[in-house]
Amino acid sequence: MYNCTVGSYIIICIVKSDMYIIGKIIVDSVIEKVFGGILMNKKMSAIVAVIIVLMMSFCTINVMAVENTNEKKVSTIEIKCDSFTKNDSTENSIECGSGSTFSATVKYSDGTTATGDDAKVQWKITGSDSNNNVYTKVNDDENSIYVYAPYHYADKLNLTATSVANNTVSGTYDVEVFDEHSTGPSNFFIFNSSDDEELDVTGDEPTFEEKWNNETCEYSVTAPKNSYELDGYTFLYWKDDDGNKYNVGDTITVKTTGSPSICNLYGVWKSDTTDETTESADNNTSTADESSGSDMTSPKTGNNDGLLIVMFSLCLVAICGVCVYKIKK
Repeated sequence: MYNCTVGSYIIICIVKSDMYIIGKIIVDSVIEKVFGGILMNKKMSAIVAVIIVLMMSFCTINVMAVENTNEKKVSTIEIKCDSFTKNDSTENSIECGSGSTFSATVKYSDGTTATGDDAKVQWKITGSDSNNNVYTKVNDDENSIYVYAPYHYADKLNLTATSVANNTVSGTYDVEVFDEHSTGPSNFFIFNSSDDEELDVTGDEPTFEEKWNNETCEYSVTAPKNSYELDGYTFLYWKDDDGNKYNVGDTITVKTTGSPSICNLYGVWKSDTTDETTESADNNTSTADESSGSDMTSPKTGNNDGLLIVMFSLCLVAICGVCVYKIKK
């Protein structure tokens, strides 16, 4: 491009400037020396100069065209999902409440893998759902994208990766999101009867409606009424794995894009005959265990000054004995 620009600039200068001066410079420096002053006409000198410059520009453009034909061109883009095995039965389907990473491989027309800027792509995801409530994040390499489909979401998605170097080349990948779970939970929030499996709690998990906010990547739910029963106990509140407490009617909000995959909450109960709760009982048990463990593992300590004096005396006697032995010898 540099040579072509210079040639074009020279042509413009010839057309717009004093053709006599430019022609005379070229003729005096080159043509007249070669032909021995045959071309002395000023108009003829300018014409010859224009012809020379045009020929040089033409040759430069041809050389650049030949170089461009030898350059590698982006030809195809292949997309695959890192979570699936090629030709596996689940290759084009994922369950809601999970995330997968899709990567694009750009190749040249000769079959080799593109590198550098030629390997970069632009991602686009479309679906029948106009809201397209899936979380996406393009990774730093720009060749892979993470897609998280929230719970209760179902749609047929189309992923398109378009070459940055050549926007006429693109690759596509179709994947269907199912709102069904063959294994595992069907909701992000799980309201358990208690975190103590030894309690004889009866009843089913309460009903609730959780929501997903795609802009903030948050699940939210209103803490439901208790539907479990435990003889001799009264239900107090819900708590999560971090110990946060939620009363019935409180709003619980958790941000996630796949990790954590679920949020467990546990019922906390209070005894009808004492002030003890299932939570405090757990805490007391752990405290007692820690105390007994401390008594068992901690060695008894006392005053060790006498032992140190004895050891020092023995060392001193040994040194004196060695010195006496050396003197007699």
